[in-house]
Amino acid sequence: MLRKFFQFIVVSLLITSPVLGYDCDLSICTIFQNDAPYLKEWIEFHRELGVKRFYLYNNLSTDNYKEVLKPYIKKRIVKLIDWPFSYESLSEWDQIQIAAYENAVKLSKGKTKWLAILDTDEFLFPVHDNSLPQFLRRFESSEEIGGICVNWVMYGTSHVAKIPEDRLLIETLVLSNGEGDNHFKSIVRPERVSVVCSPHYVRYKKGFSHFKPSGKRNRAPFVEIDNIRINHYWSRDEYYLHHIKIPRRLRWGTSPEECQIWGSINNGHYDQSIFRFIEPLRKRMSSE
Repeated sequence: MLRKFFQFIVVSLLITSPVLGYDCDLSICTIFQNDAPYLKEWIEFHRELGVKRFYLYNNLSTDNYKEVLKPYIKKRIVKLIDWPFSYESLSEWDQIQIAAYENAVKLSKGKTKWLAILDTDEFLFPVHDNSLPQFLRRFESSEEIGGICVNWVMYGTSHVAKIPEDRLLIETLVLSNGEGDNHFKSIVRPERVSVVCSPHYVRYKKGFSHFKPSGKRNRAPFVEIDNIRINHYWSRDEYYLHHIKIPRRLRWGTSPEECQIWGSINNGHYDQSIFRFIEPLRKRMSSE
C-alpha cells in the first residue's frame, strides 16, 4: 500500500506545473474524512474571511461529502482531489497529510498568492482586520517572508452533547482554554516553499523563512494570538469526542483517559473572539 502511495505522489507532482499570474489572494488546503456535517460551515466561514479557493483532499470518506461539495465544485470554489490511502498509526497519517499538502503547494503555485494549511476543525481569522487578505497584505512586500505561523487556541466540547442542526458550530462551542497554544499552522507563499515537513510547517527555499504574526522572524516556541489566531475545535461536541475522536485515537495508541482530559481541559474560559463573524456566517449559510 505504501509503495503504491508514494508512486502516486511522484506521478502527481510530475504532472503539476505552475501557471504564472495569481488568480486569487488566498486559498486553503485540507485533508478530510467523513466531515460532511461540518464542511459547509467551515467553507462559508473562510469564504466570508476572503478565501477564494479550497483544495480539499478526500481520504476514504463514506458519508455524503460529494453532495455537500457539489455546488462549490460547480462554481470552481472547491477543487476536490481523491486521496485514497489507508493508515494504521499517527505517523502514517502524518505522512499521508504531508503528501497531500505537498501536492496542494504544487497545484497552487503561481495561482494563489497565499496558501493556508488547515484542518476542518480549525477556523482561521484575524483579530482586528475584516479579512485574511487584508491582514496578509502587510507582509507581501517582504523579500524574506516565506510564510506566517498562526497559533492555536484550543476549544473543548463546551459540555454540548451534540451541536443542534439549526446552530452554528462557532456559536455553540464557546469554551476554550483561554490562551494560545504553542502549536501553529502555516500560511505560505507556495512558490517560496521547498518541501512540506509536517502538517504544521514547511521548509522554505534559500532566503525565505517563517515569520510570526508580529512580523518578527519565527523563533519557536512562541505564542501570538493578538492579531490572528486559529480556533481549534479539536473535540467538537461530546458525541464527536466519544464516538469518533476517542476511537480514532485509541487505534493510534492514545489512552481514552488522555483523550477525555483533552476534551475537558479546554472548557474553562468563555471565549467570544469569533462572535463578530456569527451573523455574517449565518447569512451566508442561509443564502447558499
